[in-house]
Amino acid sequence: MLLGTVLGVIGYSFVLIGYQKWLSIGLGFLLLASFAAMKFLSGKFRLGITDSFFKWVRQRIGSLFSHQQWWALFAIGLLNGLLPCGLVYLAIALSLAGSTPLHSALLMGAFGLGTLPLMWMVSFFGSFILVKQRLMLKKVLPVLTLLMGCLLILRGLELGIPYISPSFTGQSHHGQYYLS
Repeated sequence: MLLGTVLGVIGYSFVLIGYQKWLSIGLGFLLLASFAAMKFLSGKFRLGITDSFFKWVRQRIGSLFSHQQWWALFAIGLLNGLLPCGLVYLAIALSLAGSTPLHSALLMGAFGLGTLPLMWMVSFFGSFILVKQRLMLKKVLPVLTLLMGCLLILRGLELGIPYISPSFTGQSHHGQYYLS
């Protein structure tokens, strides 16, 4: 939720200066590029800087497990959100495009709570999941990425489609848009 709040503040600054629709469109195209990379490159292209970053995050998480204090668990939770996971990155993109920091924090909190039962099931029953089922799950992520990219682009285009691409007519004094 803290990561969602930070990203919500960044996204909200785009609302205040009037560039949120461009942020939404840019994130949408970034997700479409991510979809293309997942679908067509599939591990053939790697960036050394991202590998180094993820290695650093894993090392920090490993060193924090030796501490028996609440702050270490909190730090592990924060760093865990930075590990490579496509669904987390989708939630992060949505948090960045959120309308307020509170909405972004709630989105990340709901995402975390929503994935908790599945994570528990995987940890308890992961060895029973067949390879065929795992491959099916791996095929779902690119489709979700494609759909979220398209939705973010539609949202930024302000086509007047309720709940998908609302038309924003102006801002209130709180930075919230009035829907037409």
